[in-house]
Amino acid sequence: MLVARDPVSSVDTIRTDNERSARELAEHLVAHGHRRFAFVGDPDDSPDVAGRYAGFAAGLRAVGVAVPAPVRCAFDIEAGRAAAGALLRRRTRPQVVVCANDEVALGVHTAATDAGLTVPDDLAVTGWDDVMAARFAGLTTVRQPMRELGATAAHWLHDRITEGGSDRSRPRAAVRSQVLPTQLTVRRSCGTHPLGGRQDDNASAVGHRRGARRGLGARRLRPRLRRRRRRRAAGFRGQGKRRDHGMGDGDRG
Repeated sequence: MLVARDPVSSVDTIRTDNERSARELAEHLVAHGHRRFAFVGDPDDSPDVAGRYAGFAAGLRAVGVAVPAPVRCAFDIEAGRAAAGALLRRRTRPQVVVCANDEVALGVHTAATDAGLTVPDDLAVTGWDDVMAARFAGLTTVRQPMRELGATAAHWLHDRITEGGSDRSRPRAAVRSQVLPTQLTVRRSCGTHPLGGRQDDNASAVGHRRGARRGLGARRLRPRLRRRRRRRAAGFRGQGKRRDHGMGDGDRG
C-alpha cells in the first residue's frame, strides 16, 4: 500500500491531485498582477512536491511568466523562515512566494513580518495542505482531503491483509489506484483579487458559492418582510383611528 507516491503496477496506490490545483493557484496569482515568483520547497524530496512544482511551472508558462528555480529547503517552519531570509535579501525580491506546504509558508510569513514587510501588501504567500494554523493566519493554500486519504488507505490495507482468508488458491484482487481531488482555498495572504470579490478568511470557493446562495435567499426574503411591516404599520394606524373615534369629549379632557 503506497500513500502519496507515484503509482506502482503491483501495489495499491492512493494520492492527491497536485498538478491541477498548483496550476490553478499559479493562474490565480498571475491574475492578481504578480510576475515575480519564488517557489520554496524541494521537488526532489517528495513526489507530492514534485507534482506541485510541475503544476506551478505549467501555470506560469501558459501565460508567459518566467518560472523560478525552486529554493530547496526542508518542510518545516524554521526551514521556511531561513529560506525566506535569503529571498528577501535579494536586490529584486519576489512579489509572491509559493510554498511546498503550510509549515514552510508560515515560516516565510514570519520572516516577512520580522523584516518589516506586510503580507500581502509587500509580499504574497501561499501554502499547501490547509492545516489549522493556516486558517488562523489567513493563508491562501490548497486543501487536501487528509481524512479521506487516510481512511481509504486503511481500508485498502485491511482488504489486502484479509483477502483470501485461509484459501490460498483464491485469486488476488486487482491492484487499485486512486487520485483524490484537492481544492484551492483563497484567503487574505495573496491579497484582494483585482477582478473583484471578497476574500473570506475561513471559506473556500465552495464557501463563497454557499454564501452567494444565502445572499440570494436574503434578497428574496426582503420584499416579504417589507410587505409584513407595511401590513403591521397599517394595522397600528387603524387601531389608533378606532381609539380616537371611540373617545368622548370627557375622555379628551
